[in-house]
Amino acid sequence: MRQEQEIKNRVLSSAREKFFRFGFRRVTMDEISTAAGISKKTLYQLFADKEQLARAVMRMTMKEIESGVKALMQDPDIDFEERLKRLMTFMGMKLSSIGETAINDLKKFSPRMWKEVEEFRRAKVLEHFGRNIEEGAEKGVFRRDVDPEIITLIYITLIEKLINPDLLSRLRYSPYELFEMILKVMLEGILTRSARSAKMGKELLSGRKKRGGLS
Repeated sequence: MRQEQEIKNRVLSSAREKFFRFGFRRVTMDEISTAAGISKKTLYQLFADKEQLARAVMRMTMKEIESGVKALMQDPDIDFEERLKRLMTFMGMKLSSIGETAINDLKKFSPRMWKEVEEFRRAKVLEHFGRNIEEGAEKGVFRRDVDPEIITLIYITLIEKLINPDLLSRLRYSPYELFEMILKVMLEGILTRSARSAKMGKELLSGRKKRGGLS
C-alpha cells in the first residue's frame, strides 16, 4: 500500500510538471508514464484516464495551496504586513506555476474542473487574504477604506496576466523579483516619500479650506 502511494505521488508530480508546462491536451499518458518511470499499464491502474489524472493533479495543487496559506495564517511569529507579503509571494509562485496553456485547456476542455478551481480560489484564498487584511486594518497597519476582496482580486489578476512563460521570456526579471515589485507597488505605491508627504499636505490644506478653517 505504501509503495503504491509512493508511485501515485511520483505520477502526480510528473504529470503536474508536464501539464503545467505544456497544457493538458498536448501531454499524453505515454509521456507521463515514461516521466514517472512506470509502465502505461500501471498508470492506468492508478488513473482510469487523463481527465481523472488531471483532476487529481489540480486537487493536489489546491490542497497544497490551502495547507501553505493556513500555515502562514497560524504563524504567531510574523506580523500582519510580513504575513501579507508571504501570502502574496506564496500564492504568486503557485499560480504562476500553472502555465497559460494549461489554464486555457482547463477552461475549454474541462469546464467543471475549472469551475472547481475558481470556487476554491474564491472560497479559500480570498477568505484568508481578506481576513489578514481586516485584522491588519483593526490593528492600524492597513487602511480601512479599501475593500480586502478588491485588493486580493487585483493581486491575483496581476499574477495571472503578468506571470506567464511568454512574458517572462521577454523580461529580465525572475518570477520572485516580479512578485517583489508587485508587492512593493501594492503596499507602498509608486510615489516617493517626499511626494506622498507633499500630497498629504495638499489634501490636508484642501480639507481645511472646505471646512472654512482658512480665510
